Amino acid sequence: MKFITPVFLLFFVLQLDAQSSIVRTISVNPSTKDLIETTDIQINSEYLLRVEKGQVIDGQSFSVFPTNYVRLDGDGFDLLLFDSPKIKVVSRSKLPNEMFSTSESGIQSVSVDFNNNYLKEETAIDYDPNTNNVILSKLELEGDFEIIGYRFIPEIDNKRIEGNQITFNGNVNRFKIEVDFAKKKQSEETTERKSLVEKEIDYKGELTLSVWDDVQEDGDIISLWLGEICLAKNLKVTKEKVKYRITKEMFGKNNVLRIRIDNVDEGTVPPNTVLVELRGNGVNEIFKVNTTNNLSKEIVLRK
Repeated sequence: MKFITPVFLLFFVLQLDAQSSIVRTISVNPSTKDLIETTDIQINSEYLLRVEKGQVIDGQSFSVFPTNYVRLDGDGFDLLLFDSPKIKVVSRSKLPNEMFSTSESGIQSVSVDFNNNYLKEETAIDYDPNTNNVILSKLELEGDFEIIGYRFIPEIDNKRIEGNQITFNGNVNRFKIEVDFAKKKQSEETTERKSLVEKEIDYKGELTLSVWDDVQEDGDIISLWLGEICLAKNLKVTKEKVKYRITKEMFGKNNVLRIRIDNVDEGTVPPNTVLVELRGNGVNEIFKVNTTNNLSKEIVLRK
C-alpha cells in the first residue's frame, strides 16, 4: 500500500499494480491568479481517496468524478470509496500575490510549490522510486501567455517542456517550480474562438453525459468542459462512448451549467463531428455537434 500526498491537504490510498497510473496537472492563469489542480487516476480495483474531515464537495472549489462514491467516516479524516476504473479530482484556488514577482529587467515569474511525498511500504507493485514511473506531473500556463524560462528547486533531471506545459517525474519530496512568462506575441492570422449554444435543456436531476464519434472514426479530437472544469483535454473521440455524471452539486450556487465542446483536431474529414447524449431524470436527448478551429458549441443546462 502506498500513501501519496499531492498538493492541498488530500492524498490517495491506492492498491496499485503495473497498469495503474496517476497524472496530476496544475494549471496556472497569471491574469486571474487561478490555480486548478486535476488528478486523473486509472486503476483496476477499488480505491480510497482520503480528504479532510468535512471537506465539502461543492462542484466548484472541489470536485470528484464519478459522483457515485461511498463516503466513510475516518479518524480525523474522511474516505471516499470508489469502484470505478477511472477517477478525476479537481480543486480550484487562488495563488497569493507573493507567488508572483517581476525582476528589475521586467521578467514576470510565478512560483508553484509541489508536494510529492511518498511513504513506501511493502508491496508487490513493480515501482521504481528513482524514475517515479507511476506518478506523472504537469504544470500548464493558461491564458494569453507563453513560458520563456523555468527553474526546478531542487533541480530534477527527468523533465521536458512542450509549448506551455512542463512535464516531469521525480522522487523529490518537496520542490518548487519557478516559471518566467510573457504575453504571447499576437499574429495577424490569430482568430478568436467563438461559442454558440447548440441546445438548452431543463435540468431536473442527475444526468449521464456521453460523447462518441459520428459514423466513422476519422481522428476527431476535442476538449470537453463542464463550467470552468475541463472534463477531458485532447480527447480522441472513437466509437466507444465516454461517459460522465452530472449532479446538482456541480451547479454550485448557479442556476446554469454550460457543457462546452472545443475542437482540437478536425481529423481527416472536417468539421469535427461528435455525438452527444444526455440521459437521466426527465431528459432523453441525443444530437450531433459540429465544431471548427474558431467555433465551439455549448449545451446549456438550466435548473
